[in-house]
Amino acid sequence: MNRLVLCCAALLMCAPAAAQNPGSGVGEETGRPVPRFVSLGADKVNMRLGPGYDYNIIWVYQKHGLPVEIIREFKRWRQVRVFSGETGWIRGNLLSGRRTVLVIGRQRTMHADPSASSRPVARVESGVVARLEECEPDWCLIKVDGYEGWINRSYVWGSSTEATGGG
Repeated sequence: MNRLVLCCAALLMCAPAAAQNPGSGVGEETGRPVPRFVSLGADKVNMRLGPGYDYNIIWVYQKHGLPVEIIREFKRWRQVRVFSGETGWIRGNLLSGRRTVLVIGRQRTMHADPSASSRPVARVESGVVARLEECEPDWCLIKVDGYEGWINRSYVWGSSTEATGGG
């Protein structure tokens, strides 16, 4: 049992600092806050098992603008988490600082003002990616397909108040 503890300790000492401390506050490579939300900056993005081209591709995303959460940095690679909870590594140059959110749950209503009693602007289906303009404590202003309106913050993923920034 002592050998196992020593082996694990040795592995941790050799691991990159960014990999040792997920959510440590600041990315070692960029100096930007970690975790932080960004979006996919390409039409096709491979998520890999580890930070390098030698690692297997575990997911291929084909939804430009999909929000992802950067949770670690290692050189030019970013470990990200997607809405479903999966994590993997994406090359930083495939990520964008453009903020988006993913509508979750079921069909949701966008409102003219940040209030459920305000005039409805549009209905948005679950799974739609919208441009994030700003957020208040309980509401976010989003744009999608030419519509702009407020949606309850609990109905979207990717609206964290953490600082933003590209890959």
